[in-house]
Amino acid sequence: MESDSNSNSIKRKRVIKLVFIASFCIALLFVISRAARLCETISIYKSNNKSSSIMFSINIGNINNYDDPILKLYTNPKTKNEVLDFFSAITNSERVARAILDNAVAHNMRPSLAFAVAYVESRYNPRARSTNRTGTLNSGLFQLNSSVYGKISEKSIYDPYQNARLGIGHLQEYINLNGDEFSALAAYNAGITRISEKGIPGVTFRYISEVSIMEHKIMNFFIASIALSESMKL
Repeated sequence: MESDSNSNSIKRKRVIKLVFIASFCIALLFVISRAARLCETISIYKSNNKSSSIMFSINIGNINNYDDPILKLYTNPKTKNEVLDFFSAITNSERVARAILDNAVAHNMRPSLAFAVAYVESRYNPRARSTNRTGTLNSGLFQLNSSVYGKISEKSIYDPYQNARLGIGHLQEYINLNGDEFSALAAYNAGITRISEKGIPGVTFRYISEVSIMEHKIMNFFIASIALSESMKL
């Protein structure tokens, strides 16, 4: 009996190791793919920077058209709580995690992108507040700007669910308008008027890069977490 137990333990360790290797490879392929698209888009922009409107004609592919694992698992009643627990841990708030997940689902946006933007904007702080050089205010999870959302009550602007609803909805509108996420993120960060008149500022390139890197990290952690969870059930 002891021999069988040791044999099962060894097999279990091998399975866990293989699962981790597989999840790492999948995550690496995801990172390489997204990074290549980002580099390609930047290259196209730089080679056509004589026209600031070029950013709104670039199409790096409809990257929403794949079976997103987070959306798939969160919309499945059997695995919804596991996804919620994961994002509650990284945001340190179930309320914030639920607000972003629910609104990402409602707007058909990859949750990993929504969480990445919220992290870069506010570090998941619903009470975050900052002032622009123009004197306008950015508030809440998605740093909604007062020039656009100035008429919204303070209670609503700092409510995680309402802020996520407006922020994710606003970003999704830009994605639908521009046809790609690079242009959408640029518009979300700098504003369409600023980009149309003067092109994309350097700080916005850094913003997009930070969002992309953060999304990769989130996907890596999520895939590894799910792999570990599944291996523990074996």
